[in-house]
Amino acid sequence: MAHVAKNDLHVRASIAGTDIREGTLVRLTASGTSDLPIALPAASSTHLNVYVAFFAPDDFARPTSADMYKASWYSVLDQSSWNEGVTGTRYPLGPSITENPLIASGYKMLARKGGIYQVNADVVVDNALAKIGGNLVKVASDGSGKWEYSATEADAIGKVVEFDSALGVYTFELGFDS
Repeated sequence: MAHVAKNDLHVRASIAGTDIREGTLVRLTASGTSDLPIALPAASSTHLNVYVAFFAPDDFARPTSADMYKASWYSVLDQSSWNEGVTGTRYPLGPSITENPLIASGYKMLARKGGIYQVNADVVVDNALAKIGGNLVKVASDGSGKWEYSATEADAIGKVVEFDSALGVYTFELGFDS
């Protein structure tokens, strides 16, 4: 589960354009079907328009149909399309409070930047230098949207704040200008 450790300066509602693990670095692109931008994993060498992906919080009644998290959730409210009984995936808890959620393609999400974030190790390219506070980080070279150690300031989008080895949790600062 990714956490906001320090309030961020910029939060954008968006739609996941592909399956995205919470805490992944994303970029926003224009959408042809919605007023909300589409979030995709950030490509390598991306310096601008870089955000951290978060599952959007909700206040739906429980259990909640997975369809309520999709961008066109209002279609679920059309009772003429309801089947007898309960079908499909239902969440007893909000996915935004579960450990390490996957934001499915088409789901609503938040894109955040300008703050300090804690992320799980599975969204970070494993490198001993990425565990040292003060070192720079960049978007991973493999195009996965993961965080990766950066040896050069020109590639950097933020810095390492700390690494908690007991929990396997990284804390990064992502600049507002990235």
